[in-house]
Amino acid sequence: MKRLLAAALVAGVWIGCAATGAREPLAECSPGESRACTCANGIVSTQTCKDVDRTFGDCVCTAPLPEASVEQPDPRLCSSMDGGRRDGGSAKKCQVCDFDFDPSEATVCPVAPACANGSLGAPANPLLRADLTVHTDNGKPVTDAGDAGDAAAPPPSPPKGTCLDPQLRIRLQKLKIHAGGGEGYCIVEANDGVTSEAAVTMKTSNLKAGDEFPFPVGQGMLWGQAQPECTSNNLTLTYYCFKVVDNGAWTAALKAMGDTATAIGGSPAGNGPYGWAFGLGGAAANAAAAAIGAAQKDENRIKVQQTIPVSSLLDLANGRTWSIRTRVKDGCNLFGCSRDYDWELTVQAWGCADRLPETK
Repeated sequence: MKRLLAAALVAGVWIGCAATGAREPLAECSPGESRACTCANGIVSTQTCKDVDRTFGDCVCTAPLPEASVEQPDPRLCSSMDGGRRDGGSAKKCQVCDFDFDPSEATVCPVAPACANGSLGAPANPLLRADLTVHTDNGKPVTDAGDAGDAAAPPPSPPKGTCLDPQLRIRLQKLKIHAGGGEGYCIVEANDGVTSEAAVTMKTSNLKAGDEFPFPVGQGMLWGQAQPECTSNNLTLTYYCFKVVDNGAWTAALKAMGDTATAIGGSPAGNGPYGWAFGLGGAAANAAAAAIGAAQKDENRIKVQQTIPVSSLLDLANGRTWSIRTRVKDGCNLFGCSRDYDWELTVQAWGCADRLPETK
């Protein structure tokens, strides 16, 4: 009986203490504060202080839902095979990487030179592509291109997917004067819808009928000025050539192109101070237009635009040539008579291409 009474007294003392709040209260925390905690499965997580009562909440032991995944580029991809799109154009795909194919697998395109040698030099004996020649007489096209000569028809396009897009360079090889001589220069622009380039050539010497002026290989470049350009779509080339009348017009044209190119994000294209390249398909046209506008004090002799279809581009890699010729004779109208002239540009293209291997 005494033992029961003693136990009751002890219990009463404990209950009395609990009722009076003698136990230490929970420590407060700062809202937003967090601390480490351990989940039932042994994983270390965190618990965060609640704004309501400034006590730590439950240990967060459930994994949060993953955020929407963002596709990351494969770090192995070659820069020219990244599938990137510029100016809304198609992706350019010209090179292969050693991790994309087995070492024993050949990567030679059967219908174009291989690109293993890097930047290929201009061919010594390019084949004439008469189908690309553009001749006009008093503003009208000459259908048979007169003295363009006989040339084999371009070879058929390779089977789709056999080769990667070609890497091309195109240049003005020479300017020939058949009639109406003088000093001359050209403003050229190239655009495949994804990238574009523009250039002003150097001035020629004073040429008379029968003379021709060969442009230095690096200076007459209009496409692939810095290096062979991966070319994936129809390629449009625009040629303007002028006879010098005002000694300051060429300088003004060169400056206008450079100023405009700089303002719209162009970069020097390896053609000295004469050429510019752009990451946008139509940008070079703006730079060329500025140069043409500044050249108006000189006499325009050639004004031709041609589009080379994508189906012909791979063949150009083998070394091809064609001519752009404008002839005006007795060109009289209500406003007077033009001086007779006959100017001809010889254009040259070359490059390389690799075969598309089956990926591993």
